[in-house]
Amino acid sequence: MPEVTLFCEDSFHEKFVGALLVRFAKDCHVDVRTKFYSARGGLPRMHGELKEFLRDLSRERGSLPDHLIVVVDATATAIPSAGI
Repeated sequence: MPEVTLFCEDSFHEKFVGALLVRFAKDCHVDVRTKFYSARGGLPRMHGELKEFLRDLSRERGSLPDHLIVVVDATATAIPSAGI
């Protein structure tokens, strides 16, 4: 069963994208396992937590998710020093 990890800026993103994944899985007749991670507190905090999450994933020798979806508000602004 494919594993999809969602890294979201807030709980609304979890609910919305999670519902899209459920609909996609149902329409395509596939089983999908989802994991949700959220970083509340704006884009700078999310960037830091995503960086830590990716570092932790790279250090783990176990199973990696099949897919990683990162969701950010369209109103989020870039962090010039981070190169985003």
